[in-house]
Amino acid sequence: MLTVRKTGDGSVGTLVPLEFHQASGSQPVPIMLYVFMQPEETCFKIIADAVADIWNTRFAPNNDEAAYPDGFDMGHASIKILCTLFNDKDEFADEEAAFRFLATLRTVDDPSVLNKLKQWVKDILGELNKLGNTIAITAFNAIDMNSKLAPFSQTIRDPQIEGTKLKCSVWPLVAQVK
Repeated sequence: MLTVRKTGDGSVGTLVPLEFHQASGSQPVPIMLYVFMQPEETCFKIIADAVADIWNTRFAPNNDEAAYPDGFDMGHASIKILCTLFNDKDEFADEEAAFRFLATLRTVDDPSVLNKLKQWVKDILGELNKLGNTIAITAFNAIDMNSKLAPFSQTIRDPQIEGTKLKCSVWPLVAQVK
């Protein structure tokens, strides 16, 4: 699941666990990483939890004070997560568009909204499956590796994942990078 923490500038961010190892002697390239994605059901829960955070902080009849643990605005962090994953959709082109779309929520678990988001997650995972069960990223230098890893570990402008049609950062669905 997502780990939400306060960042250095006082905003809220999430973490993608990165684990580093010494390259093996048989490794075909100097730098090699493996990206492990969350299981589909966990991805759906991440999306449902994000929608619930947004509902509780923005749209619930009585805004839920529990949506602000330690003073964090979980709704704001969650809207960033959804915009990162679905930035290629008109509904999430920016935060304003996302709030307009999510304002159609009738309940915290409105199936008309959640089913659409779940389908988009299935589409993302389907594209990532083209890369194999475990996604291997290889590079000959750190600059190339950083570029290839970026959509799996952070929100970037104009993301592209080599070997897929994806135009989004998928880090919210990443379990670990080794």
